[in-house]
Amino acid sequence: MRQILRLTMVMLRGSGFAVFGSDAKKKKKLGSLGSLLLFTFLFLYMGGLMAASSMGLFRMLEPFSLTVLIPQLYLSAAAVMTFVFGAVYAISIFYYSSDVIRLLPLPLRSGEIISAKLLVTVVYIEMIIMAFLLPSLTVYGVMSNAAWYYYLLMVICLLLLPLIPLCAASIIVILLMRLTPFARNKDRFNTISSLLLLVGTFGMVSFIQSMAGRGGGEFAEWIEAGTDSLTSVTSSVFPGVAQASRLLAYGSGAFNLIDLLLLILFAVIAWLLVLLVGRAFYFQGVVSVGMSGGRKRRLNDRELDAAGKSGSLFWTMVVKDVRLLIRTPIFLMNNVIMNFLWPVFLLMPLLTQGSFTETLSELRKATAQISVDSDFVITIIMMIVFAFSAFVAGTNGIAASALSREGKLLYVMKMIPVSYNKQLLAKVTVGVLMALAGALVAIIAATIMLQPPLWLILLAVAVLPGACALPSAAGIIFDLLWPKLNWDNEQKAVKQNLNVLYGMLAALVMIAICVLPAYLLSGFWPLAFVVLVVLPWLLSAALYILLRSISGRQMGAIEA
Repeated sequence: MRQILRLTMVMLRGSGFAVFGSDAKKKKKLGSLGSLLLFTFLFLYMGGLMAASSMGLFRMLEPFSLTVLIPQLYLSAAAVMTFVFGAVYAISIFYYSSDVIRLLPLPLRSGEIISAKLLVTVVYIEMIIMAFLLPSLTVYGVMSNAAWYYYLLMVICLLLLPLIPLCAASIIVILLMRLTPFARNKDRFNTISSLLLLVGTFGMVSFIQSMAGRGGGEFAEWIEAGTDSLTSVTSSVFPGVAQASRLLAYGSGAFNLIDLLLLILFAVIAWLLVLLVGRAFYFQGVVSVGMSGGRKRRLNDRELDAAGKSGSLFWTMVVKDVRLLIRTPIFLMNNVIMNFLWPVFLLMPLLTQGSFTETLSELRKATAQISVDSDFVITIIMMIVFAFSAFVAGTNGIAASALSREGKLLYVMKMIPVSYNKQLLAKVTVGVLMALAGALVAIIAATIMLQPPLWLILLAVAVLPGACALPSAAGIIFDLLWPKLNWDNEQKAVKQNLNVLYGMLAALVMIAICVLPAYLLSGFWPLAFVVLVVLPWLLSAALYILLRSISGRQMGAIEA
């Protein structure tokens, strides 16, 4: 056990656990402090929201004597959340971390390596779960006057319950990646397997939500069915949810020791299953992940000449960056797919609820009543579209990590006969196009479901380009000033890059700068429309002028 804990600590330190950084010396010193402040702010912000929601639910359910529903609500949601995020973290930590190849030659047992990998995944997942569950369950315990041992049980549940869905996600990842040696093109298979895993995860979550909706999701049916109906679906998929729910729901009275022992047993069994499956399938798959292959084809002189002459230089550079994003699984999952996940997150609760048809009918009626004279409603819709699109562009991290993703190969940008301004503009264009694609998917889905008038759709589409361009133009400046080039794992270039955080914060500031004047002009929507279309482009032009003025000096100062 000591060897496993030591190996876990080494892996966490090597991955730069909870640390955002940069190659700049000053930024390295501020990286740890910035990370601490960031996580403190995020934890307090999320904790405040969850505590407020728990307090509101308690007051709503107290007149019906159904406050025991609260632990079930949060624990069921946490189990599903752990499964979703666990699949993403498991495939990154088990297969795409840089320490995998270094560990194989060492005199370590297979169970030690797999257990340490699983523990690292648990640490990352627990950070999310603690921010989600700890404030809400603490508020429930205080308001229900729970006994002292309730808080001890709460800690035990928070530590053990996420293990079960996380182990389920890890087993699925290991079985899927075991097929890697049979793939002719390893890179393509790694990309496709990551996508299939993500689709399968969301499919399972959608199935759980739809089954829960059929089983009595309405508040009135909860009252009739009793407190056990809410977790009937999640507990059947993830054993231990029902036991943890009962332990915390009745924490103010005598708790059932059998439930506690069953929860511990389920967690131990889940861990042992991961070890069993890992020993059988993990190492055969992880050895083949880094290999690349594919069919070879000999090009003749005509094909070589045509390849050298065809296409625009600028768009060739854009296509090169797009291929790099798509063909690298870490970049694909963290930069590209995120543009399309936000619409899914927004639509999934609506699509999986039992009263979807009735809700959609009411929304269509409300949309049909929007006319050209509805100034305030039209302005609010345009503001929502702008804020959503700018948020997607700011959180995808494509522009804010454009130079960092080049890594030690950045010297190629200095060697090719293309101006720095054109190369940087191509990278910004990639970020804008990806954000536009994600925003257009959301608009197309809303158009199909709500059937708004054509003029309203055109207004929403006209707002998109400026909303996507502004955060991307801001993000590339941060990465130009402080690129993170010295990394041995693609995750560090995008997930532990302080510039990505700066890009997110800049996007929020830009949204406020553009949305506030539009809201003040909501009494006459054409003026608000002009603000949301023209102001972002003016700000983007100013940022581009700044980029041109510093690009030569900054690129020359970068030591690649």
